[in-house]
Formats: sequence, C-alpha cells, structure tokens
Amino acid sequence: MKRHAFLILTDFNLAELKVLLRFLDDYRNDIYVHVDSKVNDFSEESFKSTVFKSRLFFTRRTNVSWGAYSSIQAEYILMKAAYHGEYDYYHLISGKDLPLKTQNYIHNFFDQLNGQSLIDLSNYLYDINPSKFLMRYQQYHLLQNKFVKKKRNVFKYIDFASCYFQKFIGIARNKDACIKSGSNWVSLTKDAVQYIVDHERTSMELFKYSYCCDELYKQTLLFNAGNRFPLYRDPQGTPTNLRSYDFVWHSKHDLSPRIYSTNDIINLVEGPAIFGRKFDIKVHPEAVKKLAGCLAVRI
Repeated sequence: MKRHAFLILTDFNLAELKVLLRFLDDYRNDIYVHVDSKVNDFSEESFKSTVFKSRLFFTRRTNVSWGAYSSIQAEYILMKAAYHGEYDYYHLISGKDLPLKTQNYIHNFFDQLNGQSLIDLSNYLYDINPSKFLMRYQQYHLLQNKFVKKKRNVFKYIDFASCYFQKFIGIARNKDACIKSGSNWVSLTKDAVQYIVDHERTSMELFKYSYCCDELYKQTLLFNAGNRFPLYRDPQGTPTNLRSYDFVWHSKHDLSPRIYSTNDIINLVEGPAIFGRKFDIKVHPEAVKKLAGCLAVRI
C-alpha cells in the first residue's frame, strides 16, 4: 500500500485544523502538523479523537513570521520530521487548505504520476516586477523576522529603505544564482524531499534575511538539480502544483487569496485542482459543509 504524508503549517484557528484533519483521515495517510508557537491555547491532547485512521504527529513548535526565513525553517521542520518515513508523496499545505477530491481520487491520481512532483515553477514573480523580485533575496531584510512580519508599519519602511541603500552601495548577494519562484504549497516525491532536506544549508546561504523566499527556495533547488526530478505539467507545458486559489486585492497593499463560498464549491470539485485555499469556517461555514458533503466527509 502506497502512503502519503501531509505536512501542515498552521498559525491560528485550531477548529479549522480539526476540520482539515477529518478531510485527510485515511489509513494511507500520515499527518504532520507544525503549530506556530504564538498559538497559546494549543493542546495535542485535544486532537486525539479528531482522526481515527491516520497517524497524527505534532512537530517541534517555532515562532513563524510571515515573509521571513522562519517560514522556510518551519517547512524544514515538517520535512525532516516526515522524510524518514516510507511515503511516496509529501503534500505541504496550510491550515487554510482543504482537499477538493476524495482520498481515493488523490491516491489514484498520484499512483499514475510515475514519480512526478507537483510544484508551481515559473518566472511570473520576476516578470511582474523584476526590481522587487531581486530585492527579495539580493539585499538583507534584517527587520523582517522580528519587527515587520505582515504588518505595514514603520519597520517595514525602514527595512526596505535599508535594502535600497544596500543596493545603492553595491550589495547584491546571490547575483549570479539562478533563482526560480512559485507557490510554496507543493506535493513532492520522497527523492525530491530528500534532496531539499540535504541542501538545507544551501537554502540558508541563499535566503537567510530574505523576504517571502518560501516561494523561491524549493523551486530554486529542484530547478538547479537539472532533470533529476520530473515535474507534472499543465496542458500548456508549465509545471503546476494543482492548487486552486483566487488572488484578489483586499486593500492597496494586500493581494491574497479570497475565502471560498458555497457558490465556488461545484466548480472547485469538478475542476483539476487537488487542493484549494482559502476556506474559513467562521466566514463561510456553509462552503466547508457543502464541500464535505460532496466528498462524503463527516465533519
């Protein structure tokens, strides 16, 4: 029996995590969860009765700051916790994700991939704004981890002013590196995960004190490995992660996935994506219930 590992990053709303776990509960799945250390009301004991078929593991907890290298470190904690297991695929998802297909569909689909990984890999972020893309990793974002995070505060302006000054005086680390980008949510083979884990030091050398480089490090490592790791491609020939998200502008400076509603569910279930984000049981609880009904999941 082929087995899958689900690696979950979550930072709040533990009720949503319990719902996600019920969607993933299957004898063929093991589930690994990293809960941000900032979550105060977390107790492993409260999750014991959530899953009955999967094995559930909680990793060492760390303080994760949005856009900082600590996000990459948390992903590494999950991968290192799971990669010794005998899994054919490792799915990195967030606590806001839900599967859009049944577990039978997911396992049958991956059985037919012949070792291909699902990862979004393109030059899209560079093409949008080359200067801002290069500033993600060529200059040192020294304030991102402790002071900036996702907030638009005075420290963010200081941090980026520092980066522009660094650029002015000629600081441009990784200038000759071939950096690729894409969504940080992926489904990888065991060999691909092993390779990323083995090259953790390379990730740190390239991306420590960076900005939003959880969207860069996996793509960069696997792309520069040549053709060693085959990638699943969409009909246009572009590597894809088969995730569904609809990015919208919530404010002048906030471009992020909108929360799916009941009106989206049928299209999501009938579409090609394996996972979708975002779902929120407080904002659109009926959407989650409708999806559960479509997939015959008891929540």
